[in-house]
Amino acid sequence: MLLMFVLWGVIFLGIFRHWRWIPILVLVNLAYTLFVLTTHMTDPIPLNF
Repeated sequence: MLLMFVLWGVIFLGIFRHWRWIPILVLVNLAYTLFVLTTHMTDPIPLNF
């Protein structure tokens, strides 16, 4: 989770710095984020508040 947060921070900084490799990092981090969410959101108890 910390790696995901750090990578999104680097992406945010890279957008304003106009780094050329940012779109590749965005796609990789998006896939990693979806992987982390699908592995951690497997609780059978629904969160109804």
